[in-house]
Amino acid sequence: MNTSISCSSYLLRQGLPFRGHDESEESENRGNFLELVKFAANLNELIASVVLDNAPRNDKLVSHLIQKDIVHVVAKETLNAIMEEFKDDVFG
Repeated sequence: MNTSISCSSYLLRQGLPFRGHDESEESENRGNFLELVKFAANLNELIASVVLDNAPRNDKLVSHLIQKDIVHVVAKETLNAIMEEFKDDVFG
């Protein structure tokens, strides 16, 4: 889960799309999110042991619905951080 959140945060900060045109197993480029998760797995064996094809059961966390949930949580946390910074200040 941490890898999915980290990859999502990176794509959001860079303003990059998550999904690719062709995300099938045969595709050379499966989209930014899947390629970034695969890249993280190549860098770290511990990550590789729990993501994508090695994930337990159907817990891959690569569905577009899960990606949207992660984006909504990041957006809510960002808004909360901004609101906390302003607190009771008046701004326009």
